[in-house]
Amino acid sequence: MLGNVYDDMGDSVNALKTYKAGLQKFPNSGGLHLETGNYYFVKQDYNSALKYYELGIAKEPTHPSNYFRAAQIFLTMTEEEVWGMIYGEIFMNLEPNTERTQAMSKWLHDTYKSEIKIVNDTFATVSFSKTATMLAGSKILPFNSEYEIGFLTNVPGIGTINLESMCSLRSSFVKNFFENNKFKDYPVAILDYNYKIMKAGHFDAYNHWLLSQGDKDAFKKWKDGHKTEFDKFAEWFKANRISLNSKNVFLRENFGG
Repeated sequence: MLGNVYDDMGDSVNALKTYKAGLQKFPNSGGLHLETGNYYFVKQDYNSALKYYELGIAKEPTHPSNYFRAAQIFLTMTEEEVWGMIYGEIFMNLEPNTERTQAMSKWLHDTYKSEIKIVNDTFATVSFSKTATMLAGSKILPFNSEYEIGFLTNVPGIGTINLESMCSLRSSFVKNFFENNKFKDYPVAILDYNYKIMKAGHFDAYNHWLLSQGDKDAFKKWKDGHKTEFDKFAEWFKANRISLNSKNVFLRENFGG
């Protein structure tokens, strides 16, 4: 609070000193990591901001705001969108009903739409990470590469990239990810949760909700025709929220990022 007061007064130097003093006393505070990251975010020092946001995620995995800010940077300011896609989806599960949730939904939708390109019926490109490498063979790839390949495999024949095809692609990706035993190499909690939703029969509704703000008209049309399905998902979702802790927290550095 003291740091925020300094910020409001325009005294960013003492605000930063206060946040860092707070971190020495409360090193596991997600909020203090967030505020320190925000100091650098305002200064447009995004690498330093990410450092604190991701430290905040590691220290307090259930604090949603660090995921939001980290995802915002990756999705809107870099060509490494894959990390923002994971952080952003986790954020929406931790904070499912706010204006920030709506913003994140649109960013996720727009990322899928802009980075998946269909050239013709047999050829497409997926670009979620500039540093992804498409290596053949049995070698375990960095997660960003595996994520791109997983989507690229299912794009041919999809027709066009819209809300329906995005939901279909996400379903195919998660289904193949677990049926091909990828989870043992990439134990990503949000994907494990995706599979849990899929087995419960609610993944199509979940995907429509996740990406709804990128095409509100298409989502409304789908929801109007699937009211019972969506209501059942919403009820299940309230009772079965994702569980995050220090053991299953997603950190980019642990997955080749």
